[in-house]
Amino acid sequence: MKSEHDFRLNTLIEVIISLPLLAEGRAKVKAHVTRKLNEGVAIEWCEFAPHAVKELLRSPEVADAR
Repeated sequence: MKSEHDFRLNTLIEVIISLPLLAEGRAKVKAHVTRKLNEGVAIEWCEFAPHAVKELLRSPEVADAR
């Protein structure tokens, strides 16, 4: 995940996912920071396969980028 913040490892964060396909329009998903990268961090979701993430991966914008 790209970020300008300097997160510590194992920090609990909330990621907001905005998709027109989501009934709510936006979803908050909790995750832990697992690695620091040059342009951000690697994260691991607290919940296995959150609904919002599955919908994000099914979205046409993401499918076109693969």
